Amino acid sequence: MKTAARALLIATMIGSGAAVALRAWGAASTHSPMNAEGIFGAAAILLMLLSSMDRPHEAESRSVLDGPVFAVLAVLVAAAYGRVAGSYFLSDDFILLRHAHEYGETVWHTFTHGGGDGFFRPLIYLSVALTEPWAGANPWAWHLPALALHAVNSWLVFAASRSLGYDRFIGGFAAALFAVHGTRPETVLWITGRFDLLATFFALLALVLFLRRWPWLALLAMVLGMLCKESAYAIPLMLAVVAFTGKDRRVRPLIPFFVVAVAMFAYRWMLVGGVGGYVDRTGRPEVFQATLLPVLKTFGMRLWAVLFFPVDWTIPPGIFVAAVAVVFVAAAVLIARAPLTRRDLALGLGLIIVTALPTFHRLLIGPDLEKARYLYLPSLGFCLLIATAVHRLAANVRWAIAAAVILFNFAVLEHNLIAWQSASKKAESVCRTGAAAVRSPSDRIAVVGLPRILNGVYFFQNGFPECVAMHAHIDPGNIVVSDRAPDQPGFSTVLFWYAATGELR
Repeated sequence: MKTAARALLIATMIGSGAAVALRAWGAASTHSPMNAEGIFGAAAILLMLLSSMDRPHEAESRSVLDGPVFAVLAVLVAAAYGRVAGSYFLSDDFILLRHAHEYGETVWHTFTHGGGDGFFRPLIYLSVALTEPWAGANPWAWHLPALALHAVNSWLVFAASRSLGYDRFIGGFAAALFAVHGTRPETVLWITGRFDLLATFFALLALVLFLRRWPWLALLAMVLGMLCKESAYAIPLMLAVVAFTGKDRRVRPLIPFFVVAVAMFAYRWMLVGGVGGYVDRTGRPEVFQATLLPVLKTFGMRLWAVLFFPVDWTIPPGIFVAAVAVVFVAAAVLIARAPLTRRDLALGLGLIIVTALPTFHRLLIGPDLEKARYLYLPSLGFCLLIATAVHRLAANVRWAIAAAVILFNFAVLEHNLIAWQSASKKAESVCRTGAAAVRSPSDRIAVVGLPRILNGVYFFQNGFPECVAMHAHIDPGNIVVSDRAPDQPGFSTVLFWYAATGELR
């Protein structure tokens, strides 16, 4: 029975993987490539479950200090993002830059009051206030710290892997995959992605400190993470997964983390006046809008679709991505058939699921990869899962399979960065057009039809008035952005977005 099920799942992976590769090449068209990707990912996970074996975990050296590994990761991040490190700001970035000075003047207020947007993320606002005096409005000065922090986070994945008892190959491969996974642009290249970068930094640091038997420092790292973004509330669950998939299954060391997490959530609830978070048009929190079917679709298919095939389909991938996709599909079939230990499988899947829980209602990610930043922390479990599976393969093919996975993700990442580079150039051009329309500080300007998103990239969902104010002496309140021409008079200039040419005039 198991043999037949395995054969069916392998055939499903090959068929759906071929459909994705053909779609990338442009030789076939599907209503939604996410369906084929989701089927592939779900089949791969089921095949892993069927192939898992009840065997002991082989613990290796627990040393985590490895300078050469960090150097390689830094070079990998630089190679992946070097050409776009000077990209212009986008959307919410302009709001952060506009109010950076205010954050520095109201530090105490930031830590004792909730944001009007329903969030409580004071540590990020403090970091923005500390960056702005020397970075100013220079994109390079804002992007380079983000790239450095991403490299550090990748190294922390290596440190966590080693602290879990995995060997250098698993740790290095998991860290490299984390560094170049195709979902990264929204987190690493968007200045607003600092929320996820820092929250994940403290989550990974807490995990490493907990595994190294420094619980009070781990507790401090957890609190700092929760002051960055809500995704860090998954830290106690992460530690529970690690504890209960290991040999030491004691509950007592976990108690302080859950107690402090509850206290932090209660404090946040008090400040924001409820659960907080994103709201719909009626002002009701999105988390309460989640229904069973979308949640099942998210965790049954879509999550695995994006983790296995993180492709932005709004831009045709082309023949090179299609070619490496074929190689990746073959590699993934071998990976899914690897005899994983049940402990490794439970650890990887467990970390994916629990770290996705705080943002589960925003994980129905589409073909344009909008909101892919929410997978930054959950991809830790995915990278560990793939790395441990590759390690179970024969030594003579292990490095080739690892190289195929890294090559595919690197190629997809470079493809996805095209959309970000294009959108940032367009944002700078549009912003300067708006600034050129300002004749005096008293002008009132209306902008009609400005798109919220371009090819999955946040364009001017927010921030256009602040962007114009950066280049011209005008109050952002004098600039109105709407979907239709204004009915009331009094505007000195009305600008229209022309989608066909991508121009504002």
